[in-house]
Amino acid sequence: MTAARGPSRSTERSSSIATEPTPSALASIAPIVLVGGRSVRFGRDKLLADVGGRPMVAAPIAALREVFGPRVTLVGDCDPSVRNLAEHWLPDDHPGTGPMGGIVTALERLGESTLVLAGDLPAINSATIHRLVDVFRSRPDAAVVLATTTEDGESRDHPCAAVYGQPMRHPFESALRSRRFSLRDAIARLPASSVIRVDVTAAALANINEQADLGRHLASDG
Repeated sequence: MTAARGPSRSTERSSSIATEPTPSALASIAPIVLVGGRSVRFGRDKLLADVGGRPMVAAPIAALREVFGPRVTLVGDCDPSVRNLAEHWLPDDHPGTGPMGGIVTALERLGESTLVLAGDLPAINSATIHRLVDVFRSRPDAAVVLATTTEDGESRDHPCAAVYGQPMRHPFESALRSRRFSLRDAIARLPASSVIRVDVTAAALANINEQADLGRHLASDG
């Protein structure tokens, strides 16, 4: 697998204020949550970990529903109790390829632009989703509009909190054929003009990989 490269400094950034999307604008974007991870570092199925009295994966599902309504699709093999939390479910057509396989599955099967969230984002909120959608609506030619956070002066991309347009299908499918499964690497290979980065708050995109991450999140959340 090719090592991930850092973001191009010439890639466009956006910090525009989100507006309320119209239903017609939202209809062309499919909201999905990736649920196919194995939770190896966590030691058990982290999507079912209790966060505020509900499974962790319920947070991204609920945040997407606030924006898109009851039409959230889960992608990837998961516990049946997870599958039942959303309106739709798709098996991953490219198992063993990480998040890229799930995103390509959604792009291929749903035939629409796709707003992607990881299932381990317990603090994600509708305001962050609105920002991504708002920027994507202003740049429908973009291959990807992805969330970026800045901490201690360092920027970090979050390719599992992003809107992927249909122009992203070919680069991702090509990467899968070459067995290069890094989202960041595939995005770094795109023309800078087709990648839009949106600055969002780091707290909203805190993801949970290990038990200690969950403990810190619960402590910070009171």
